[in-house]
Amino acid sequence: MPDEVIVDASVLGAAFFEEERTRDARAFMLSEHHFVAPDLASIEIASICAKKVWRGLATSDVGTEALAKLPTLVRLVRLTEAQLSRAYEFAHRFRFSACDATYLSIAEARRATLVTIDERLVRRALQVDLGRHIRPLPVS
Repeated sequence: MPDEVIVDASVLGAAFFEEERTRDARAFMLSEHHFVAPDLASIEIASICAKKVWRGLATSDVGTEALAKLPTLVRLVRLTEAQLSRAYEFAHRFRFSACDATYLSIAEARRATLVTIDERLVRRALQVDLGRHIRPLPVS
């Protein structure tokens, strides 16, 4: 049975738009995993789409298509009260952003691994003994 993997907006954004790690992100998203993300990922992807359009790096149609494809690539899940509480604990105790803390809390609760392109997030998680819940996007 395929592993469940939490993916953050850095991986999803790279999969949708041409970026430095696009090839790696697309290859990973085609792998045999069950991909999960908190429903806040849709807001983060909408933000990425808008910025790409504003900067002339993508058309509005590409942004609209990315938002439509998101739920076909990942299962978007709502945070439980316990996960929200844990995300807040990670944010205030370890100074993660609320978004990063949310991805980590879901990974912890689901006994899954968060995959990210954000090297700073990986380093920080390792520093505060949350490394078992995170790994960098593999190079394809």
